[in-house]
Amino acid sequence: MLRVRDPIHNYILLDELGSDLVDLPRLQRLRRIHQLGTGNLVYPGANHTRFEHSLGAWHLAGRAAAALELKRDDARAVQAAALLHDVGHGPFSHTADPLYRDYLGKSHEDLAIEALQKGAIPEVLQRHGVDPRLVADLVRGEGPLGSLVSGDVDVDRMDYLVRDSHYTGVHIGVDLERLVQDLVLTPQGIAIRESSITAAEMLLVTRLQMYAAVYLHRTCRVGERMIERAFRLALDGGEIKPEDLPRMDDLAATFLLRHCTKSDAWRIMLAVDHRKLLKVALEEPMGDYREDAITELAASTKRQQALEAEIAAALGCSPVDVIVDVPEPPILPEHSARVVLESGRVVDVDAVSSLVRGLGVAQRDHWRLRVMVPAAKRDAAPAKAGPILQRHLA
Repeated sequence: MLRVRDPIHNYILLDELGSDLVDLPRLQRLRRIHQLGTGNLVYPGANHTRFEHSLGAWHLAGRAAAALELKRDDARAVQAAALLHDVGHGPFSHTADPLYRDYLGKSHEDLAIEALQKGAIPEVLQRHGVDPRLVADLVRGEGPLGSLVSGDVDVDRMDYLVRDSHYTGVHIGVDLERLVQDLVLTPQGIAIRESSITAAEMLLVTRLQMYAAVYLHRTCRVGERMIERAFRLALDGGEIKPEDLPRMDDLAATFLLRHCTKSDAWRIMLAVDHRKLLKVALEEPMGDYREDAITELAASTKRQQALEAEIAAALGCSPVDVIVDVPEPPILPEHSARVVLESGRVVDVDAVSSLVRGLGVAQRDHWRLRVMVPAAKRDAAPAKAGPILQRHLA
């Protein structure tokens, strides 16, 4: 048994299965992918990685399996799925997600499933008597135990919220031990005992806090979108091949983008390296626009590029230096987390918590459309960009 020191969980224990999996190149690559992408541009301590988080998810999956008294084979599959759920992430974590979508037609979850279907990972699993197909189902969130790995209140979310809070210094309160110990396996999947409603509420409040303070922080978004822009220029210009994206880590991506000199990719990457970022010139609540128009814009890179080109023409600058940032519409999947009442009836958590119902409304307060421009154009941008946005989206 291998003991790994961890600042969140103290000691994480890896048996032979866990040790053999973490030694694989696909897992070791996660050491070089920042959990929060460009979060360290705002929070200098946020240099933790997908590797640490994966170990934390493995640990919590083991604790949950013990609390649920799962059979050994089920427990091993759940832990393996928790450890492997992030192997498909690209450079700078979620920064690569829209690139995967547009250039590969896949998500990072799709790539994680592919890694479980051939190569070293399924070979290690089979050698230890673990069915790779079962692990893949768990990563997808399928089956009675799937929601423990990818569900409403899963070990992935439990670990990353506490871990991200620790490394950013954003103070939160989550009772992980209570959550894990009060999980129940029902015919509908994993649920929480009614006695742990407060712990579940704490988790949801924490998620809202972290989205407001970290995940949707304007400067974090600027850094991510600039790197995405650099990648698009390099990919469109043939300087980087789309199929190479899933093999990259942050170091490789940074090096390659710095040397993509046929386009402006190198210039943008250098600007991020030196923290010479675009400025947010306009920031509007999404409620000011039609939701159907915003949803379509969020899902379409071509629509965003057309809007950016129009704003750039009005400002007299290159479309390369204008970014219209439209995060995906906010979703609080934990709303459908199940609660086992003392009567034995299973209900959704928002049926018994007015706080959770309120959070569903509150999360939309942090859903903002932003226009990012060079510093020299920041003062002029609101008067130029505002009418264009209104014409297309209002």
